[in-house]
Amino acid sequence: MSAWVRTPHPVLFVDVSFCTTCVNGRILLFITLIDYNTMTFQRFCKLSQRLILTNNARYFGSSANKIIVEIDNKTGIASMLLNNPPVNSLSSDFLVTATKVIKDAEENPDIRGILLTSKLDGQVFSGGLNILDLYQKSHQQLFDFWTLVQNWTLAWYGCKKPTVAAINGHAIAGGCAWCLMCDYRIMQSGAGNTIGFNETKIGMVVPPSIADLVITTIGPRNSELVLFPGTLMSAEDALKLGMVDDLDTQEKLIPKASKHLELLVDTLPDTYHSTKQLVRKGVIERLTSSKKQEAEWVATFASQAHFQEFIGNYVAKLKARKN
Repeated sequence: MSAWVRTPHPVLFVDVSFCTTCVNGRILLFITLIDYNTMTFQRFCKLSQRLILTNNARYFGSSANKIIVEIDNKTGIASMLLNNPPVNSLSSDFLVTATKVIKDAEENPDIRGILLTSKLDGQVFSGGLNILDLYQKSHQQLFDFWTLVQNWTLAWYGCKKPTVAAINGHAIAGGCAWCLMCDYRIMQSGAGNTIGFNETKIGMVVPPSIADLVITTIGPRNSELVLFPGTLMSAEDALKLGMVDDLDTQEKLIPKASKHLELLVDTLPDTYHSTKQLVRKGVIERLTSSKKQEAEWVATFASQAHFQEFIGNYVAKLKARKN
């Protein structure tokens, strides 16, 4: 398996190959780093993790490199780049990866804060849930899928460490919810990118836990204005509603997001965590206490014939558009 990653100067691009072997019952992972600028080769050996060491950063590849994690050794900031083309859709396996990566970061003492952004820079942050995971599935499969969504929500919204979303593309439905789980949101301006929830447009209802995130962020009346019509809004309109906290150009987006995250990580970790848990306690407790009931509700709703027919027609239109 190999993957391409961008590294700090002086190494511009590297090709990374991974292989494993077993020594005395322990799995060793060998990483071959090929610097195509100098054509030099280096080998690193690490126990049970994919890890690339450079001068100022470490690079982790999540499952099939769907989320690339870059840790800046100087600041302790972990940049998480969503890398699930074409639109970073939240499929079952991607949700599992996204949940694991934030939990791992939370437990990693070298990570002080998380910057969430998309590797599909300027195109799509995330197009939301993979609709095929809701189509022609059994009741149990739908229940299990929504449980993954809930685990992902709790992991990100309840993360102990500061999180900032640099929204460098469209953030639709579940993609927008992911942004709302973060502590601060800055979106690319002037690029025609949109953000919001289009569920009512495709025959869905925003589940209680996601609606709770929206209401907590922009208030009850603004939530009605956003959720009822299911229309997506520009970055500028999202800023006016308070759905995002700041805007900037594509070139300045990541530096500005990083600067704000550095401000957050300068607080005492225990104090930050305690304050965050206090402010978000209500939403977290409501989701936790009603977790099974909500998953059952989603599974029942998604199993209905009219919803499946609507989704089937929607999927057919998407396929026709591709052809």
